[in-house]
Amino acid sequence: MNPRKTIGPDGIPNRIWKEFATELAGPVTKIFNASFSSGLVPKVWKDSYVSPVPNTTPVTCDDDLRPISLTPCISKVQEDFAVKWLIEDVQSEIDPQQFGSLKGSSTTYCLLEIFENWLSSLDQPSQYLRICFLDFSKAFDHTDHNILVRKLLGLGVRRHLILWLCSFLSSRRQAVKLGSFITEWESTHAGVPQGTKLGPILFVIMIIDLALKSPLKANHWKYVDKLSL
Repeated sequence: MNPRKTIGPDGIPNRIWKEFATELAGPVTKIFNASFSSGLVPKVWKDSYVSPVPNTTPVTCDDDLRPISLTPCISKVQEDFAVKWLIEDVQSEIDPQQFGSLKGSSTTYCLLEIFENWLSSLDQPSQYLRICFLDFSKAFDHTDHNILVRKLLGLGVRRHLILWLCSFLSSRRQAVKLGSFITEWESTHAGVPQGTKLGPILFVIMIIDLALKSPLKANHWKYVDKLSL
């Protein structure tokens, strides 16, 4: 843990976790084990501060701001285990053309594959390409929990992990934080939480069959919430 990171909604500085790791390891382990065995995530770990960060300077409209979520750091430590188990269960089903959010994949790998395909396709005279770029609008925020859980079940994810993930996704709260000002807490009823390690993985699972069942038979590349055909 980086002790210089901003304090999350739980109010516990990373310096405390780091300096007293030896003393806290035992109790934290018991909390993690109890959480996974019962399928329940502690409520305080499901809160997040949302900070508006400008995409451009100067800021001219609401669309120039993107929300960055800050969650308790100790909850991210627990997420590491859930991410590992989840990827183990779905690894064989993940689209090989899915880049981003997964270990060993990046923008660079995606661009290399795209350009290699395009340049080789244009290697012959009188050849051309049709390219379609798609981007989900508010992709993470619009994820339907019921559809996501059905996909997890269909992919054979271990049942006790699905139960824990249902708790992880439900009854979440967020408040906007700007400087020292914090708004009132509001509940969220859809979407995968940004600022978490599980959020991007769950979204990848949500679109796991996108383009694979397309009748177009077109080459495709997926980078998180963006699709190139």
